[in-house]
Amino acid sequence: MEILVDNFAEKLNFMVESVLSADFIAVDTEFSGLSVGFEDKAHGFDQTEERYQKLKHNCSRMNAFQVGVCCYKWDARRSSYSSRPFNVYVWPHSEILGDRTMQFKTSNIRFLMKHNFDFNKLFNLGVNYQRLVDQGLIKEKIAQRAQDPSAIISTVTSEGARYMERRSYQSIGTSSQALLKEYIRAVSNFAQLVQTSEEIFLLEIHIESFALRRRLSQEL
Repeated sequence: MEILVDNFAEKLNFMVESVLSADFIAVDTEFSGLSVGFEDKAHGFDQTEERYQKLKHNCSRMNAFQVGVCCYKWDARRSSYSSRPFNVYVWPHSEILGDRTMQFKTSNIRFLMKHNFDFNKLFNLGVNYQRLVDQGLIKEKIAQRAQDPSAIISTVTSEGARYMERRSYQSIGTSSQALLKEYIRAVSNFAQLVQTSEEIFLLEIHIESFALRRRLSQEL
């Protein structure tokens, strides 16, 4: 079932009922882009946490174009699952937050065009949404506008903040943090040794984790 802004309110209760009564749910999304740079791509040495953080970072910088939700429920009479698929075009826009700065990747756009993605439906009939991280900001701006409707209110959304923040997947796990401290301590001791000696020394540290190697290079 295709969900657009003109039938969203009508179908919302049916969608909620389908989700709550389902035995399991499958979700798929289409984004404006993924894997922006080399450092965002998956590597064979990535740990599970690092892989998740990279995907999360990529998705947070891009915008969802379409959300697919399929609800499955077991039909004992037919001895098979029945399904209720929902295909929702989503497009964020807000008078409160103003114009958005968005990123697109040409390969993703070409892929969507190749598979007959309807951009007219997206831009004209996409269901409006906002990110949860902007919820507090939206409430604040609504309150400010209620007090002074003529005021021009500047906003820095989560999208704007994301261009300035460090890569989120550099928040390495507890075990990697312990290793990072050991490596930093080893390098510091090595640096002191080199400064107090005329001999030539070589320090080799073998690190399999890509994120940990990059974090170590930043700390040093």
